[in-house]
Amino acid sequence: NNNLQVRERRKDTKRSKSMWNKLFANNNCVTEHTKSRAATVAVLVVDGTRAHRDLWASVFSGCTTKSGVPVVPEVCDWDSMHLTAYSEYGASREAAAFVDIVEQKPDGGGTRVKTVRPNACLIRSQVRGVTPSQDYRNLLYGLQFAGVPCVNSLQSILSFVERPWVFGELLRIRDRLGRENFPLIPQNYYPSHRSMLIGPVFPAVIKVGHCHAGHGKLVIRDHHAFQDFASVMAIDKYLRAL
Repeated sequence: NNNLQVRERRKDTKRSKSMWNKLFANNNCVTEHTKSRAATVAVLVVDGTRAHRDLWASVFSGCTTKSGVPVVPEVCDWDSMHLTAYSEYGASREAAAFVDIVEQKPDGGGTRVKTVRPNACLIRSQVRGVTPSQDYRNLLYGLQFAGVPCVNSLQSILSFVERPWVFGELLRIRDRLGRENFPLIPQNYYPSHRSMLIGPVFPAVIKVGHCHAGHGKLVIRDHHAFQDFASVMAIDKYLRAL
């Protein structure tokens, strides 16, 4: 399964190579600071799967800007990076972000810190996990603050943190394309337990909060169980019923 996932990721990232070539085509991401400091363009790749770390070097191999500046991936995960952003930096007084990446030394003898000024960012790891300690939106805000171009866009990644926001956008697409061309599973949205007066069609799947991968999910068989669960909802912000 791991080999299959790596192969699929390789196919996916290779398809994105032309996208990166377009991104760097006009050297929009090569700042004056970068031009004077080093003849490379740094792409911050946020990927929490360690099996993919070596893959990114091959994906970006030979990728350059229009003027031939090499594009170099700097791979890390959210919990191994520290970020500082400035609205005005250096003589050019342009916005900039600097990322300290905590890396394990090759010989296993402790860690080292590598400082990178990303010219662009590729996010392949979820920005918000199950627990509060897995919420890295503060780092996402820093990239937005410094205007670092990102794939997918930082706005879309932030929007996908909350499922009701995503489903609302899907409803807009359905309205534009038609129900037959873009069918969706009907859902109810309850911002709190106080709204849980009229239940969905039973049996229903209740999804609490923002988490994915089956976390916060429960099957409700009838309206009696639905009302019992309403008291549990008092400890969270919202739920969806499918």
